[in-house]
Amino acid sequence: MRTRIVRCAALTASAICTATVMTGCALFERRMEHNVKTEVSFSWWGKDARNEYTLDGLRAYQNSNKNVVVRPEYADFDGFKTRMDVEFFSDTTADIMQLNYSWLYEYSPDGDDFYDLNELSEYINLSAFDDDSLSYGTINGKLNALPTGTNCITFYYNKTMYDSYGLSLPENWSDLINAAEVMKSDEVYPVEMTKKAAYLSSVAYVEQVTGRKMLSDSGEFQYTS
Repeated sequence: MRTRIVRCAALTASAICTATVMTGCALFERRMEHNVKTEVSFSWWGKDARNEYTLDGLRAYQNSNKNVVVRPEYADFDGFKTRMDVEFFSDTTADIMQLNYSWLYEYSPDGDDFYDLNELSEYINLSAFDDDSLSYGTINGKLNALPTGTNCITFYYNKTMYDSYGLSLPENWSDLINAAEVMKSDEVYPVEMTKKAAYLSSVAYVEQVTGRKMLSDSGEFQYTS
């Protein structure tokens, strides 16, 4: 009998985990009857510190679930996305995997390419997540992913420099823009960012000023030039 591979995801605002679930043929029940261990693979990226605490967590899980063996697959972030693309198109992805938040919509644009974790509420304590957290991984009403964490961008200011221009530290976008008007004659910038931080900050600016999301729920850009 054939089994169907269905991917599912657990996410963060910065990263997500996905899992493939085998359905049909009562596979799980048969394994339990014959005391056969279930093996699942889990992939993620990270440096030594993340790898070590993830491996510690997997060992703790296996100690409490003797019938499950978790096979870890981890690597540096460089090239991880390229490898993921190849694995998705060749159906060789790990059963559980970490993904960047934006990759969720690339790999499961309509919510059908990952397992609906709502179906696993008997095993996953979804009440541990607030509605906002669950919304990050919900596509077309299907809970494709769960957050493992969230992050944000924080501005740090050189107060000495602002004082030299007689400026208070910015408390809003207008203050930041006004500081640029004052400093630009000296080719001084009130804030410096990486490309990614600049993009995210510009998204935050547009959404907060207009009160409208940059992208619709279906992924369409919602602004004119």
